[in-house]
Amino acid sequence: MDYVDGIRAFVQTARAGTMSAAARELDVSVALLSKRIARLENHLGTGLFHRTTRRLTLSDPGREYLERSRRILAEIEDAESALAGMQSEPRGELRLSASVSFGRKHVVPLVAEFLARFPKLRINLELADNYADVVGSGLDLAIRIGTLTDSSLMARRLAPNHRVICATPDYLARYGTPQTPEELRAHNCLVLRYPGSSLNEWPFQGNDGLRSVRIDGNFDTNNGEGLVEALLAGVGLSMQSTWNVSDELRSGTLQAVLQDFTAPDVSIHAVYPPTRNVSPKVRAFIDALIERIGPEPYWDRELAHILGQRGG
Repeated sequence: MDYVDGIRAFVQTARAGTMSAAARELDVSVALLSKRIARLENHLGTGLFHRTTRRLTLSDPGREYLERSRRILAEIEDAESALAGMQSEPRGELRLSASVSFGRKHVVPLVAEFLARFPKLRINLELADNYADVVGSGLDLAIRIGTLTDSSLMARRLAPNHRVICATPDYLARYGTPQTPEELRAHNCLVLRYPGSSLNEWPFQGNDGLRSVRIDGNFDTNNGEGLVEALLAGVGLSMQSTWNVSDELRSGTLQAVLQDFTAPDVSIHAVYPPTRNVSPKVRAFIDALIERIGPEPYWDRELAHILGQRGG
């Protein structure tokens, strides 16, 4: 268990910010905690933290290793809970959060089946396009789309988040179809506004690697459904997740462009407060989401003949 103890010491220290705080939370001495992290770093052959007399910050390898470490611990805790007989029937209230569009399209349809399966459970679902404070708001679970930045939360990957540039056929007929990302500079580009978002750059992955293209437009909004409505009204082009516009792409209401220059894929995660034993209700709902979405997201399977087969 030395290796697992080292991972747990690393994750807890990254979350707490100091070794002394992490040692208190793990109920071990600072010396033992430091030794466990040192053994892990020796095993990996790289330093996970930058250490000074006043600060402890993650190194680049540490940031890369952190998300994987959290997944490892989540899987171990799942196995330990199963062996300990923690698979009792979910009951009580399950408080969860998701974006308005993803929640309405892909979480709410699961609720009826889930509640019928677990009648002693009550679900409280908050739909908002801003990231909720999971711990501060007392949430059991949240669906996050994009790069995870809160190292204090545990996470389970649900699916890839593929994105495409799209517009209505009418818009493309009037203003032309861009053939390269640079041609987007001549188009009206609609964007979703949220904390930390870049309103004037879109990333692309092509044969020549990753690049960002500066774009401009006359409409932005903090609501994903409002952005899609403007897109459907022919106001401009937008970068959209396939889970959000799969119906419109299949029907031809929207048309994907620049398919040789895909946006870098990010992931959809279920995140939850750090705990040694994940509650049966949280585990059951995450498992239900994973089962519903499938190894390849059902919305991408439905688009395979339009966009071509894409890896997850």
